[in-house]
Amino acid sequence: MIVEPDADGVYRSAALPGLWLAIDRFWNGDLAGLLSTAQAGVRTPEHAQFLNELQTK
Repeated sequence: MIVEPDADGVYRSAALPGLWLAIDRFWNGDLAGLLSTAQAGVRTPEHAQFLNELQTK
């Protein structure tokens, strides 16, 4: 499966909800921007639901 970035250039994992990667920030060495994007992903309701499902198994 090929994953394409969204309009903001962020790759969003279909297998791991909340796993977001801003590849342009990675290649530009923008650690603060990279971390900000990753944190935004783990604050989503989809990520919270994913964690809840993992904990109940």
